[in-house]
Amino acid sequence: AIWFKQFWRKPFCSGILTAWKYRTSYSSRAMRGRGLLLLVAALRGCSACTYFELNTTGSRKEVVIGRTMEFDTVRGITDWRLHVSPACTFDFGANRTAQENGFLCGAHRGPARHGHVAFVMNLPMLKGVEMEGMNEQGLTCAALSQYRAEYQSCESRGSKKFVSSLLFCRWVLSNFELVDQVRDAVLHDVIVSNEYLTGKRLNETFSFHWAIADAQGGSIVVEYERGEPRVYNNSVGVLTNDPSYPWHVENLNTYSWLAARADQDERAAELAVPTGDLLPGQSVVPWNLNHGFNTGGLPGDPSPRSRFVRAFYVRQIAQLNNKVDGEGLWGWYALAQAILNNVFVPMGWTGQNPNLVDKSDHTTWATLRVPQTRVFAFRSYFDLQWKFVDLARLDLTRELFLTLPHQGPASASSMNVVDMTGDLNHRAGPALSETMAATKPRSFLERPLASDESVSFLESHASLVHHEM
Repeated sequence: AIWFKQFWRKPFCSGILTAWKYRTSYSSRAMRGRGLLLLVAALRGCSACTYFELNTTGSRKEVVIGRTMEFDTVRGITDWRLHVSPACTFDFGANRTAQENGFLCGAHRGPARHGHVAFVMNLPMLKGVEMEGMNEQGLTCAALSQYRAEYQSCESRGSKKFVSSLLFCRWVLSNFELVDQVRDAVLHDVIVSNEYLTGKRLNETFSFHWAIADAQGGSIVVEYERGEPRVYNNSVGVLTNDPSYPWHVENLNTYSWLAARADQDERAAELAVPTGDLLPGQSVVPWNLNHGFNTGGLPGDPSPRSRFVRAFYVRQIAQLNNKVDGEGLWGWYALAQAILNNVFVPMGWTGQNPNLVDKSDHTTWATLRVPQTRVFAFRSYFDLQWKFVDLARLDLTRELFLTLPHQGPASASSMNVVDMTGDLNHRAGPALSETMAATKPRSFLERPLASDESVSFLESHASLVHHEM
């Protein structure tokens, strides 16, 4: 209440206030929809997300997929929730009230064939806007910002069904098993548009392109250019933001001098000239006195172009030079984690924070997922400890929402800090690692014991919502 009174005059918060007025003051679905759209317009959105794939040497040809989400946040309003979505009936386009009012896109309400988990913002009216998820068949969908996206017009809909660009991942995860099925539907069965009233479109803040992968190893990128769908095989296994996917792939040629072998000393020797005693400890130039110069010039800024290049070359060079260390997929998880760390965006790096509660885009969360094993793992900006959901064992018969733990502000609890001082002072007692190993593994969705010190971060489970569908 204090921060809202302090910042209500700000453009962002006035947009939130106006949206909530529409949401609470009118009972009609049309007015609630108008409030949603005003709220969406108030959010500045995300501008820096990174997606990559690791093709492992596992027996099932598993693919480990990593992704970061960078988003402007208003604490408590845009906090993220994990949404467990059963197979039921959803709106994938505009609601029926909009159709009755002459909305050219019409309505698209249909059954969901597959249950899934996904990330949504902490607002009931935005629960269908799924930015990242996996369904029970292992199909995954990731929405990444693309300001240049140009969606289809409802005027040309014909007999095709309408899918809102905001609900695209929800539509994909609810209906399909394979990327080829998605490709066929996008090209022939539906139009995807960001129109919310006839001729009225959402701004570029909420424009996306999508990376979609399945358990058979298929991987595609879906984009919209000049009002037409473009579906590409994601042959390089990377996606970020603007511009288009083909541009990013061709731009990799710009950095073709990057080398996997650290042979810079040998190459420098071919050009060497003597310098006498001018330089201490060195008698010729050029000469490299350390290592890492084989990747000199690799861009390090957080722009989409640089993150695409960095994710690709770090992955390729690391895989070529290093035999993955670890049993099963653990070594691959470690490599994926290292790549995620490499593209991590700290608060304030891309711009000033407008005020105390509205934070500029940063790596709000990151995910690791494996379509073949149905593992979906995540961590947050403050708490880098991985937490995972096994969709093969997850109850997908009811709808649940769980606010992601440890979304800030920074504290010993939110950063999941472990004090080892006592363990070091009492070497006669069981080692910390032994104590942890003796603890029965438990899903983070399960209710903790009263004596468990982690009860504070799991306390929010009591507020899980059960919706009758």
